[in-house]
Amino acid sequence: MFVQILQFLANPDLVSLGFDPSIYWDRGRRYIDVLSGTRTVKYELERVLYQSSTMFGRCTTCWSVREGGAGQEMAVIKDGWREDDLADEVEFLKVVDEENIPGVARLLLQDDAFAASPLTIHSLRQRQGLPITGVKNRRFTRAVLERYGPSIRHFTSGLHLLQILRDVIHGGSAFQRRNST
Repeated sequence: MFVQILQFLANPDLVSLGFDPSIYWDRGRRYIDVLSGTRTVKYELERVLYQSSTMFGRCTTCWSVREGGAGQEMAVIKDGWREDDLADEVEFLKVVDEENIPGVARLLLQDDAFAASPLTIHSLRQRQGLPITGVKNRRFTRAVLERYGPSIRHFTSGLHLLQILRDVIHGGSAFQRRNST
């Protein structure tokens, strides 16, 4: 076990250690590249909006970003690890976009870099020569969403909270209608 830990730490392949090569520094600023079709969109990372604090879970991280740097419109990049048997959040967002549901952020891009060769817990463990039996597989997803406004915890009144919940319920029923046909 000690030798395996040393091999892991001495590994020059940063990707196999969990580092994301699409997030990088350039001239003192941090950027993230998102592949959309055949083009790469470069976003400047402004700040972390949310980062999961649990060791086990989806490891969700949300960044406030600007396409191409200062002066551009703000967006949110959401990274997470979802279980193989759970529906992809992007599919829900596509339905919301088609139904034009008010009060829900629009999906701007889905990172296609992970569509061709998905990044999974099993693939990362196999690169390190670790067993995959008994380990629940999760798949990495990255989505770029429009920056809609403050989160639900910033409601201004009881009525405002009820309106937010109404919009969420309306979005869920639109998804159920679409999938039942």
